[in-house]
Parts: sequence; structure tokens; C-alpha cells
Amino acid sequence: MPRVVDALDLSESTAYEYVDRLVDHGLVTRADTGRPRELRADPVAVVDPVGPVVVTPTVLHAVALTATDEELARFGDSHGLGTLVATLRGAGLHYAGETTRRSVARDVGVRPTEAMLVIEALAPVLAVGRDRDPYFEVLFPDVATAMDLPDVNDRPTVPATDTP
Repeated sequence: MPRVVDALDLSESTAYEYVDRLVDHGLVTRADTGRPRELRADPVAVVDPVGPVVVTPTVLHAVALTATDEELARFGDSHGLGTLVATLRGAGLHYAGETTRRSVARDVGVRPTEAMLVIEALAPVLAVGRDRDPYFEVLFPDVATAMDLPDVNDRPTVPATDTP
């Protein structure tokens, strides 16, 4: 939980409250043995008017980043989380060499410049998902192993700071 508290800039009690809500709704399971406590998110099929959407840890990661990444927050606020998830799928196809960023923009109905920025912002989400999400192939059954993404172990552990 300390990593969640730090990453989302929440108080510990608020973080536990949010996790309790997710557990109550059956979206997250919590192992109450050992320290640190382990949280696990299994995929959930949510039916919307357009069709079924599969929510996996990778999708949850992308949505969670809207709380800390200004570009993703602006995109989610302007176009909705459904469009963010559709862009996540398009980003995966782009990094697999199956489509261009402009095509993703056209497919999800946003300006090309917006799609380009969001696709770049989603690259780390896809890299971590490919490495750690047991359901990654559910999202990308045709291209999961073909994506050209950064190695999750090569990313810095300390956030970059601006130096004068």
C-alpha cells in the first residue's frame, strides 16, 4: 500500500478506503496474510451499449494513470475512459507495427496530435502489462508478442527532475 499511497498522493486511510470499495465490488482480491499485502485484479467483463469490454490489470493501469498523468487525464476528461481504452488497444496495434498513430486517431475519433501524445504516454503501460499482466493476451490476442516496447527493467526508479 505505501507505493499506492505515494504514487497517487493519497492519505493511507483514503487508499485503504478505495481498496476496500474495490474488494467489496469484487474487482480486487486481497491476500490478508503476510506483509506487504498483495492485491490482485482479475479480468471483468463489463457490458456497455457498444459491446463487451474486458478489464484487465493493464486497462486498470491505464485508467489509474489518469490520476497522475496530465495528458491522459485531459484525454480521459475530453473523450471518456472508453475512448482511452480503445486508444490503448490502438497503441498496442501501433507498437506491433499493425497501424499508424494517425489511423488510431481516425479509428477512435480524436485529433491525430492527441492520439500521438496518448499513444506515447501508454507505451510504459503496455510494457508493464506485457511483462506482468497474466491476461495481456486477452487484450491483444493477435499482437501481444509482436509489440516493440521499452524493457520495463530499463526504466528509471527515481522520477526525473528538472535541473536549472
